[in-house]
Amino acid sequence: MARSQRPVSGTPVVSFKQGVDLIQSVLSPSGAPVIGLYIYTANFLLLKSIGRSKDYRRIKPHLIGLPAILSVRPGLSQTELAIYLGCERATAGLRVAQCMRLGLVKRVIVPDDRRKYSLHVTPSGRRMLAEAVDAIARHELEIGGMLSRDERETLRALLSRFMSGVTPVLSA
Repeated sequence: MARSQRPVSGTPVVSFKQGVDLIQSVLSPSGAPVIGLYIYTANFLLLKSIGRSKDYRRIKPHLIGLPAILSVRPGLSQTELAIYLGCERATAGLRVAQCMRLGLVKRVIVPDDRRKYSLHVTPSGRRMLAEAVDAIARHELEIGGMLSRDERETLRALLSRFMSGVTPVLSA
């Protein structure tokens, strides 16, 4: 994914990866990996690659998760959804509102307690997810094509392990 810059007369060819390695060397003189730097950089490259191609612009990472969770767990409350998303209840509320405006999610009054709502994916939300699945599969080959399936699985397992050890700090 690292791209070399076109050399200016007399200057060496450098790459983005070399820049990240230089940042790593300053942030950790001992040489211990600064995992957050590499996760942040990978996320930056991922989002940049999505925005570069009109085929992938439909992928909205901040919107896909909410309908994806509700497609598997229909009827969650906003509070339950916030837990699954690892965010504040208010942040989940903003995402729900945005997904509702786009017609991806709907609120349904809970019959037993008319003060409560349950959340559900709409047919439009299901169509968006189906389109996202196809686009994401192509994008994954593009960005992860240099990794074997076993390497991708190892990376997923390591990142999953990392996430399970990090508890988001959420306010009440």
